[in-house]
Amino acid sequence: GPIMKDNLHFFVSLEWNKDKRSDLRTSFVPTEAERSGNFNSSLAGCSSPTPIDPLTGQPFPGNIIPADRISTGGQLMMNLMELPNTTPSGGSCNNWVSAVPTPVDWRQENLRLDWTVTNSTRLMVRWTHDSWEADRNQWGDDPFPTVRSLWNQPGRSLVTQLNQNIGSSMVNSLTFSYSANTITVKRAGDQDLVDQLNDAIPTLFPAYIKQQGVQGQPAALWGSL
Repeated sequence: GPIMKDNLHFFVSLEWNKDKRSDLRTSFVPTEAERSGNFNSSLAGCSSPTPIDPLTGQPFPGNIIPADRISTGGQLMMNLMELPNTTPSGGSCNNWVSAVPTPVDWRQENLRLDWTVTNSTRLMVRWTHDSWEADRNQWGDDPFPTVRSLWNQPGRSLVTQLNQNIGSSMVNSLTFSYSANTITVKRAGDQDLVDQLNDAIPTLFPAYIKQQGVQGQPAALWGSL
């Protein structure tokens, strides 16, 4: 719309998009009995070999690890994973399948000003801001929603252009542009479980020297259990 008739005009637009999506995720997870140390009902061809007592070099009696020999930290790490909810079939070992909600909210704002300085000189300024927020596990996170990450990526862009007519056949154009975005990641989910994990498995370096303090992301991945 016009601010000054025939000289200064503006344009504003706002756009929102809420994508209520889900991701189908699968995994092979320990059973409730295995979490308590009982390996008598393990899935043949999928579960780890019979656990060996490191003190004797022999299997634990009855394939059951005594409760006082189970690591508290290890049990808490297993709580990051879901319990089995299906029976594997077709040669697969995956005993957990779930459609995990992973919503993505996106928005964008645009502002543009056009100024006719003279009949031969025009100035344009355009500002754009957009951001998306995603509740999903990405880039190294495990597939389980118990403890997950919230991603936010705001972006901004500025363009300024000055056009000057030179005679009836030439135009001189000067353009300045700037753009940037920032990715921030925050932890979400079971904060109490994270606190228990931090207490049971202290990190090598103290939290106060880390940029994010105690906001680390525990994950049930290869080597983490």
